[in-house]
Amino acid sequence: MNVYRADFEAKERGWIGGRKLLNLAKETMKRVAVISGDDDNVVPLRASARVAELLGQEGGEKVMSEVGHLPMDEKPEELADILYEFMMLEDIT
Repeated sequence: MNVYRADFEAKERGWIGGRKLLNLAKETMKRVAVISGDDDNVVPLRASARVAELLGQEGGEKVMSEVGHLPMDEKPEELADILYEFMMLEDIT
């Protein structure tokens, strides 16, 4: 499975890509923020939902309204609020 189109280029450049990258993230990170824009024409919402599922965060993805592929440019304050809330959540494990 190729999660990102750049997965093909990753192999050529020696990067970790696709499924291998997701497995590494799942092994090393307790929580992951998967944030998407509902108007993103680069990464479809279903792809973000699949990434969240593969990382064990199914249903935990955040979808920003009226945002495309660059939420940091389009709605920086809202993105900062989402990230702040994510970082302030206590570990419940």
